[in-house]
Amino acid sequence: MKTFMVGPSNPEFTPYNEVSDYLKAAIMTAEDPRFLTHRGFMEKAFVKSAIQNLKERRFARGGSTISMQLVKNVFLTRKKTIVRKAEEALIVWIIENTRLASKERMFEVYLNIIEWGPKIYGIHEAAEFYFDKRPDNLTLTESLYLASIIPKPKYYRYSFNQYGELRGSARYFYRLIAGLMARKGLIAQSDYENLGYAININGPARKFIVRATRDTVRTVVAADSSQYEPLNLIDLLGGNTAPDAGVNTTQDAPPAQQPATPPTKP
Repeated sequence: MKTFMVGPSNPEFTPYNEVSDYLKAAIMTAEDPRFLTHRGFMEKAFVKSAIQNLKERRFARGGSTISMQLVKNVFLTRKKTIVRKAEEALIVWIIENTRLASKERMFEVYLNIIEWGPKIYGIHEAAEFYFDKRPDNLTLTESLYLASIIPKPKYYRYSFNQYGELRGSARYFYRLIAGLMARKGLIAQSDYENLGYAININGPARKFIVRATRDTVRTVVAADSSQYEPLNLIDLLGGNTAPDAGVNTTQDAPPAQQPATPPTKP
């Protein structure tokens, strides 16, 4: 565990407007596509998560919005219990429905506290650890990579083949996020089509990378959704563009985006 201030008094604190737009778009696309319009919850995602967890008798899938992830990391323990989930839901409801903090401030705090590797917390540390850069200088490729490792940040070191390219599920998820961003107009279609899989790790993380020596087939393998893909992203691909039943959305929320389909070419 690590304790630190989330504000200007911390020299490693990164304001919202000093984070690459690519990274902000990639994270919201991957973790919570409706973050800016919902009021903390996506009921459909939460119910699907609960059903799978009951079937497998374990916490196999998440269903958390960025708001829920933020509350869990700031106010609660990481122990997965029903009581903690109830506490999480109550605090999220209070913050979102009483407007205690703006969406921008919530996302700013989220970017500064989430884990991006062993003892690597916040985007300032992550940008330096992986790329030896400031957060506002991150490229599209680097931003996609950082967004793709959020679900399992401690396993980043095993994500590469002998060519220095992403492999397996990490490769699939990275490409999937980019495809969704292109369909939503967040990046140009040409950026998506020209996207490579080689990630140039220039920071201290480079010495910890373990490259697979047998991964010689450069194919895109679909990820295990219970371990790698955020549930909200799966729902976005499911063909239903209507808002979740009962979801709290603002009156001026934009129309739902058309769902994307996973790319089939490597």
